Amino acid sequence: MKLIIALLFIVNLSVVFAQEKSSPKIKGYDDITIISDLDDTIKITNVGDTSDMIINGIFREKLFAGSVELYRALVPNNRPYYIVSGSIKYLRSRIEDTLDDNRMPKAEIILKELHDGNTRDYKIRKIKKIISETSGSFILLGDDTEYDPDVLLAIKSEFPERVIGTYIRSIRGRTLEAPLKSYLTVYEVAYEEVKAGRMDKAALPEIEETLLKSKEKLLLPPYISCELYPELSKRMSSTLSQKVKEICHKKEFY
Repeated sequence: MKLIIALLFIVNLSVVFAQEKSSPKIKGYDDITIISDLDDTIKITNVGDTSDMIINGIFREKLFAGSVELYRALVPNNRPYYIVSGSIKYLRSRIEDTLDDNRMPKAEIILKELHDGNTRDYKIRKIKKIISETSGSFILLGDDTEYDPDVLLAIKSEFPERVIGTYIRSIRGRTLEAPLKSYLTVYEVAYEEVKAGRMDKAALPEIEETLLKSKEKLLLPPYISCELYPELSKRMSSTLSQKVKEICHKKEFY
């Protein structure tokens, strides 16, 4: 009898080790730095409309739904990350207040000086400096309103091994060049990070719940194109996909 029990114990132990060996390990973000744009990536701004951009930039403090949950998952344990924005430095206190009021993780915020030249070159220069002075790998986030696709591609080209993720929020519905990945909601970013083994899949339900409870204007503001919805919906949960589809139909964007 004791021999049988001992054999059963060994068999069960072997099964446990086999399961642990076959289960994907979460790499986490201990050696990964996040560099993100602000306007129309985290903050609802509408850069494409000058008057709306000024009003949103100065008087409104709305972030895209799920931004807090996503960035907390990307920068756990108060790890440092960077926000590189084309906004001028005179808006610093306003930007800091907006992020603090919305309980975003603390970031090193880099804003544009008057002598910094055009926004594209300024962003490339600042991001290259961060990467050159920081060890490890990088995940970059931006949007498709202006220069971010070009910026992220230029950075990826110069640091192909160190830049391991490039995400662009789809505002205008632009088709992007690989390896850039478009997203309408932050869920698709989390989905890709879980797929890459860097984020625990337990983060997905919390992000999904936040998005499902959010107001439509925070999930998909009126100025956002739904042109890429059919493709991006494949990386959404079925419930979230249905909500986004209903919003897009209301807008008659596709």
